[in-house]
Amino acid sequence: MTILQGFWYAAARLAGRVDLSGLVASGLPPAAWAELPPARLAALGVALDHAAALAGRGSLEHPHAQRTLADPTYPEPLRVRVLEAPA
Repeated sequence: MTILQGFWYAAARLAGRVDLSGLVASGLPPAAWAELPPARLAALGVALDHAAALAGRGSLEHPHAQRTLADPTYPEPLRVRVLEAPA
C-alpha cells in the first residue's frame, strides 16, 4: 500500500476542475505546492474553494504505486509538458 498525501490527493479529486497554471507559472517546485496555505494558493490563481481543498490534509491509501509532479521518478517528458508555463 502507498499513501497519496493531502495536496496531491485533493488535486487528483479535483482533476479537470482546478487550474494549477498559476502554480506552474510561479516557478515554485511542485514539492513546495503542498506546503502553501490556502491564501497563497488563491493569490496564485487557484479558486478559493479549491485552494481550501488542496491545503487540506486528507490522504488516500492506495494499493498501486503513484507518482506526483513532486516525485523525482515522475517521467521527464511528462514533467516538461506539465510544467511549461502557459504563454
